[in-house]
Order: sequence, then C-alpha cells, then structure tokens
Amino acid sequence: MLSRLFLLFALVPFLELYLLVQVGTVIGAAPTILLVILTAVVGAWLARTQGLGVMARVQNDLARGIMPGQALIDGFCILLAGLLLLTPGFLTDVVGLLLLLPPFRALLASRLQRHFAVRYASSGTTAEGGHFIVYGSSGPAAHEEPRHAVVIDTQPIDSSSAATGLADDTKPLGDAQPSGDGRPRS
Repeated sequence: MLSRLFLLFALVPFLELYLLVQVGTVIGAAPTILLVILTAVVGAWLARTQGLGVMARVQNDLARGIMPGQALIDGFCILLAGLLLLTPGFLTDVVGLLLLLPPFRALLASRLQRHFAVRYASSGTTAEGGHFIVYGSSGPAAHEEPRHAVVIDTQPIDSSSAATGLADDTKPLGDAQPSGDGRPRS
C-alpha cells in the first residue's frame, strides 16, 4: 500500500507536467495557464456549494438521530475534489471534477464499502454491543460465532478509604492502635 502511494505521488507530478506542456504546445502558454486558473476557480466554487449542501444533510441526519454515513462519504469526496481542483494540472482537475459528480461518488462509495467489508470480515473483527473484538488470523472465520472474553466482576473501591488503604469496616491488623500522631503504638 505504501509503495503504491509513493508511486502515485512520484508519477502524478510528472504526468501533470507532461500534460501541461502538451496542452501548452497545442493551444499556447497563456490559454493553458488561464485554463488551469479557471478550473481552480470553478472547482473551488463547486466544492463550496456542494460542501454546504452536504453539511446541511449531515446536520439534518444528526438532528433526526441517524448516522450520516453517506453524507460523510460525500463530504470527504467533495473535500478531496476541492483539493485536487486547486492543484494545478489537468489530470488532478479531471479526477476532482469526477469526485464532484454525485453518480461517480455513489459508485466510488459502493466500491469502497465492498472493499472494506471484505477486509473487515477477513480480519476476524466483529462488533458486539458497541465493543470491537479483534481475533486476528487465529480467530474464528466470518461464518463462525465469536468467542466471548472472560469477565471479572469486582467491587468498587471508595476513593476516601483508598487514600488510607483501609476500607470503612476494617481495622488495622494486630493489637496496634494508632496513636494521635498516626503511628502505631507498641
């Protein structure tokens, strides 16, 4: 995964530079620069307007007590689109514009959900009652019931008696009674 990211960050600037030079030779340097600036301005405006709409959806879902899963995915895609559109270059502009299209975001979201569902199921991770249990490779398969952990039930300790080291209903060991200065009498 890390090697793919490194390759992506190493190749994209070279591809962007190549595309800028090729477009510049066809339409000229000034129109190329203006086109890059125009896509940045239009992209920032589109990302802002769509981002405000997503924020309203998130607030509406939260007010109704619904987890705003799809709205959060849309918000992340719009944020990424805005960043890509502000980056000079045509390749990043195309990807950024695609991320601003709701059908493309829906397709991307469904593929990402499938990808993570497969990874989640194969990791042996389950969620029970709000707790996540990770078994790793030696844990149960996705079709098996998870094993339950041993629970040790204890009594709470009162913080006032914890400071002295004695519980309220206990006495010091032996016949020694504390003197007025706190030391045991001998």
